[in-house]
Amino acid sequence: MRKGSKYYEEDYDDGYDDEEEEEDEEEWYAEETAAQPPAAPQHVQRTRVAKTAPSALGKGLTQTPGAGKAEGAKTAQAAALRSAPQPLVPGPAGPFRFDTPSPDDAAREAAARGGARKKPPGGQPPPPAPGPAAKDGTEEVSEALRSKLQLGAAPAEDQATQLPPAPRHALSAYEPSAEVARACAATVAEESAAGAKPRLHLVVLGHVDAGKSTLMGRFLVELGLVPQRVVHKTQREAAAAGKGSFAWAWMLDERPEERARGVTVEVAMTRFETSQRQVTLLDAPGHRDFVPAMIAGAAQADAALLVVDCSVGGFEAGFAPPSGPGSIGGQTREHAQLARSLGISQLAVVGTKLDAISGDPEEQAARFAAVRGSLEPFLKSCGFASRAVQWLPASGVTGDNLRGRGDGTGLGAWWRGGTLEDAIDAFRPGSGGESERERALRLPLRLVVHEAAAAGSKGAAQLGGKLEAGALLPGSRVLVMPSGQAATVRTLGAEGAGGVAAGGSSPAALLAGSGASLTLAGLDDPGSVGPGSIVCDPAWPVPAASAFRARVLVLQVPGPILPGQQVSVYCHAAKESGTLRRLQQDGPSPRPARFLVSGQRALVEVALARPLALETAADLPALGRVVLRDGGRTLAVGLIIELL
Repeated sequence: MRKGSKYYEEDYDDGYDDEEEEEDEEEWYAEETAAQPPAAPQHVQRTRVAKTAPSALGKGLTQTPGAGKAEGAKTAQAAALRSAPQPLVPGPAGPFRFDTPSPDDAAREAAARGGARKKPPGGQPPPPAPGPAAKDGTEEVSEALRSKLQLGAAPAEDQATQLPPAPRHALSAYEPSAEVARACAATVAEESAAGAKPRLHLVVLGHVDAGKSTLMGRFLVELGLVPQRVVHKTQREAAAAGKGSFAWAWMLDERPEERARGVTVEVAMTRFETSQRQVTLLDAPGHRDFVPAMIAGAAQADAALLVVDCSVGGFEAGFAPPSGPGSIGGQTREHAQLARSLGISQLAVVGTKLDAISGDPEEQAARFAAVRGSLEPFLKSCGFASRAVQWLPASGVTGDNLRGRGDGTGLGAWWRGGTLEDAIDAFRPGSGGESERERALRLPLRLVVHEAAAAGSKGAAQLGGKLEAGALLPGSRVLVMPSGQAATVRTLGAEGAGGVAAGGSSPAALLAGSGASLTLAGLDDPGSVGPGSIVCDPAWPVPAASAFRARVLVLQVPGPILPGQQVSVYCHAAKESGTLRRLQQDGPSPRPARFLVSGQRALVEVALARPLALETAADLPALGRVVLRDGGRTLAVGLIIELL
């Protein structure tokens, strides 16, 4: 082609390697010109052959005036060959396909992997086969193409070898070390000798303004845990702010933001003892904007108090289902569903504000019965067994039916059942009782971190959380997942602050089901340890999963759930964004689903933006329960069945 053409000759790709063609042409040109007497060039045509002439002449060839005419003929012939159209070379299966590697590419890749290589010019021996570090990253030639070109297989040592991941043993195969077993036995014996009461983690749930904080604040005062001077001071502050009716709630809501808004924002934690239990109380917020905080509190609980506003209109607002695309519904409904999905099987429904209906005992009793009749079938549909649900009325304002039977006035005029304290004492310790705790002690260490703060020294962090499995000893080596950091337990305390037990001495061991406050030392990055991290046994680490499959129940949703939808994933104390990667209909033979609707049971595959420390529900239920939310609404709840 002429230089003035739109495209240059070099721009055409005829499927062949131009560099090797040029080498062949150089050799051919050298042989032809060697047979002719040297002559000075008469005319040099601007072709690619002319560009190779200097290299050929550089191999000891010289131009003489007698060879000009013959050289011009040869170069013209070469130019004619190059300008002629090149037909495709037929192969065993027809013409060459441009969407597959060319034979030259295949030969070059085989040579790079130790196969037959072309002998370099000058008769030099071929260089040694490149090792793994010399690979250029090109893709391996497919087996079909190797067979087609008869290249043979690549050397075994040069093939990319991917070893299968090491098998992960079932947690049931774990056997505690002799040291851990002795510490557990000593701790159990010490608790029995001291007559220690069973521990219970109790969360308070319910719709906003149902009276949760008022009820429990007054209950703490009735137990004598709040000094009278503090009670009087709080009452004066509430009256001065024009919120005298919030005085009891302010016993728990201590933050200025909560007192100003009149709603609980974060989970308020306190501890008290009844005649039968050591209770860690978790007062969860009821406003729909703070459902994530409610999930974090319920994830730690063994049992729940569901506080229900029984006033006319109050119950209906809290129990209303979503009425449209923009409707969320009442939190009484959502809290009950979330509590059951998070593993809470014990529930006490406490009806409040009955005194706002009427002073007539019969009307109060009728209203309580009506509320129970509406709510009981729904709780059964959530999975609560009838025998595991207690019902009682109570009043945080008057203190009726919190402790003792009263004098026959108020609620005592018609209620003959148990009090709030009786309901708490009736809860079994632990989510599954003592047998469940014994099983958890036979599993490796799993401590869920709910709170984290800097400890003041380099590489240290102060953590608060709950032991879901195993035992924790002071001075033991642990692993924090999913960050994968090794650390040492410097201080350890049970249910106390600052890494010191409530009794002032460090315990020999903390067992499954206990709350813990500990300080870790030796962390590479303490800032990466936070709520949702898991402190575990280094020999039995928690998997860091980037995706999982779960069996879920779709709740009341305004529209279909689609593949590719973005969701917020909640599991134990962890929260992460994720994507619904695959949907399947649940059943004996799962089938792909194009979408999911309300009330449907399904299998979903969720890809996480960042890995989370998770277990399957079959291995450890506390670390295998999952909640999927989007747009301030709970979409689905379920159990993790596989980690990917």
